[in-house]
Amino acid sequence: MQDSAETQQDAAPAPAGPRPGTVLKEAREHLAMSVSDVARMLRLSPRQVEAIEADEYHRLPGGPFVRGFVGNYARLLQLDPRPLLDSLEAYAPNPERSQLAPESKEIPFPTEQKRSWSRVMALGALLLLAAGLLVFEGYRTYLPLPLEVASPLPEPVAQPIPKPAPEPVIAVQPVPLPTPAPVMEAVPPPAAAEPAAPPPAEAPPAASGKIRLEFQGESWAEIRDSEGKPIYSQIGREGATRTVEGKPPLSLVIGNASLVKVYFNGEAVDLAPHSKAGVARITLK
Repeated sequence: MQDSAETQQDAAPAPAGPRPGTVLKEAREHLAMSVSDVARMLRLSPRQVEAIEADEYHRLPGGPFVRGFVGNYARLLQLDPRPLLDSLEAYAPNPERSQLAPESKEIPFPTEQKRSWSRVMALGALLLLAAGLLVFEGYRTYLPLPLEVASPLPEPVAQPIPKPAPEPVIAVQPVPLPTPAPVMEAVPPPAAAEPAAPPPAEAPPAASGKIRLEFQGESWAEIRDSEGKPIYSQIGREGATRTVEGKPPLSLVIGNASLVKVYFNGEAVDLAPHSKAGVARITLK
């Protein structure tokens, strides 16, 4: 009865309304974003993004991971994730059914025969230990006594050494030496003062690029600095403006490029030569 009820529940038709993956795919295409762009911004693989849009959740890790992927995808597109997560229950696999009960294994317990054998082994070990102690006591009885240490010899007495007689001292009269003539030393002229060294020049400030985005319609943009780090990644609505600064060269990826005006350090940038299928990719130096 329980198996038949579960079969009927699995075969129940999906609720009416668009699927979560279909809603996310239409919103992505409306913003002219590719699957690779979404995968890079969500740190997923393109196959995982395609599985979400196709509602093939069996290709993804089950349980809370699927809900996290769908919720982050919706927030990236600035959609309300609650309706999508509510309808997700009808399409995502139930993680409770995939959990199998662990296989029980019998744990062997020692029998009475094994316990008696262990007692015999313990008794034999005690007998061997007692025999070893008896042998050691008998051996210690026949050990030789320690030898007596002879008393040390007396130290020799040092004989005094006679001192030699002092030699006679002969007085010597000092001979006066002539006084040397004074020597005139030449005084060098004063050296000219060296000019003071100029102060070290200050290092020029690091170059910085300023990008201004003006959104004339709903679009999205991603900007990366010279090290490839994202410094801006958002969706802009009509009438919104954004100013971003970073170390050039700066890489831009803009969806719906015809609806966005770009200014680099105050100068307008033409995105038309760098646009393909509505997405502009350009590097500003």
